[in-house]
Order: sequence, then structure tokens, then C-alpha cells
Amino acid sequence: MICTECKEEKDPTQFEKYRSKCKKCKGNQSSEWRRNNRERVSVVRRKNRLENLDEHRKKDKEKREKNPEAYLNRIKRYREKYPERCREATRKWQKNNPEKAIEWRRNNKDKCLEYTYRWREKHPEKAIVSQRKAIQIQRVKFPEKNKARKLVFTALREGFMMRPDKCSDCNKECKPDAHHPDYSKPLEVIWLCRECHNKEHGK
Repeated sequence: MICTECKEEKDPTQFEKYRSKCKKCKGNQSSEWRRNNRERVSVVRRKNRLENLDEHRKKDKEKREKNPEAYLNRIKRYREKYPERCREATRKWQKNNPEKAIEWRRNNKDKCLEYTYRWREKHPEKAIVSQRKAIQIQRVKFPEKNKARKLVFTALREGFMMRPDKCSDCNKECKPDAHHPDYSKPLEVIWLCRECHNKEHGK
């Protein structure tokens, strides 16, 4: 049989039933059409996925289990390509599932910290503004904590209290923070490095 597209003589097995074009040419033509009509294809795919959601989820799970690295790489590529879409999707999920979001943050504290540090490095000006806002909110919310911090600051400034050069927990040489075990006793503090201080509050 001769293909009407590439004009080559090929075996009848390379043709579909009642078709004048070979399978290869037909595939190239359909892929080209998909490239030119991506919006229409995406609408049809979404519709098909919603109609057969359970089957699609099963297939996705099988693919993930077979090749997890490829799946993770695909997610990374998508996030790099469409960051705004991903942010919108996460915000929507957090609004619809507030309890699950809180639970996820509790179980993945390290990931949350990494993300915040990366964000601060990328957006230093925004980080300063957001930090100031957070401090203002905290002052209004927790006046007792604010009072205790102010008293420690004034004691350090006037020389009634001395800041040590080491963390009292891990003995790391640094400029340690004053940690209050009890805010009703403002001048009774433990001197901890930033990491130990975060761990202490994490408990």
C-alpha cells in the first residue's frame, strides 16, 4: 500500500483499517494539531478527567509508584513554569482545608523554615515589612511578653545585665537571644543561640 502523505510503499500492517495514510504520518498530523490547538485539547482532557476521575487517579498512582523520580521532576518543571497557578492552588487548598494545613505545618516544620528562609533571601524588602507588621501585631496581642522584652533590653543597655558570648545549651560562640521560661519574671532569662531558641519554642 502507498501512503498518500509520504508517498512511500509500506506494509498493510502499518496502516489502520480504511485509512490511506500510514500510522506514522497520521500520528505526526495529530500531534501537530494538538500543538496548534492546546486550549481545545486541555478543555477536552479536563472534561474527560472529571468524568473518569477514579480511573485517572489509579493510573496516576501506578505511574508514581513505578517511577517516583520522574514524577517529582515533572512537578518541579510545572512549578517553575507556572508559579502563580501553584500559589493560587495552594491558597485555595488552605482555605478549603484549614485543619489539614495546620497539621501539615506541624509535621513538616523543617520544610516550612527552609521555605521562609529562601523567601527572605529572594525578597529582603518585603521580609522587613512583613516582620515589622508581625512585631506590631504581637505587641498588641501579647503585652506581657512585650513588657518582659523591653525590661531585658533596658537592663542590657544600662549595664544591670550582661549578655554572654556562648549559648547556655549547646555552648556555641554567638550573640545569644534572651529566652523567658516565665514572662511574669522578666529578668530571669536563659541565653540561647537562634537555633536552640527556635527549638525551645517549637517544643
